[in-house]
Amino acid sequence: MLTPVRLTLVFLFITSLTGCTFHFSVPPGEPLHLDVFNSRDLVLERQVEMNDPVRAAISSWLAANSNGWSYAFRTPDQRIFLAGNNFHINVRENDVSVKYCKGFYNCHLWVKQDNTLFATLQKLIGSDSMLTAPKVPDSR
Repeated sequence: MLTPVRLTLVFLFITSLTGCTFHFSVPPGEPLHLDVFNSRDLVLERQVEMNDPVRAAISSWLAANSNGWSYAFRTPDQRIFLAGNNFHINVRENDVSVKYCKGFYNCHLWVKQDNTLFATLQKLIGSDSMLTAPKVPDSR
């Protein structure tokens, strides 16, 4: 027999397999700050202007990718990190995460598997060397 707790767990499991719909857009006119990390080292920091191609690429990608998101509980390591007033977008080689807050303790983190946006932003930012994956030391 399915108790309310088991029914909730079954629902969460099925939802995690299928992915959720998540609608988010960068608020028009809101200032954005860009940080780029290689491993844990900050290698680039700048403001993203309203007419910046990086802003346009993020906005169009978010508009076209509202399906397939999963709720997450841990913020992944930062790579290409864009921050607004109440949100941040973290773009990594194989996923994109969006954390937004509606109040001090009311924050939500969503993650979507993707391997296209990182390459697009890498070209727009224009420094391939700083965005290459860090080399793992040879343990021999």
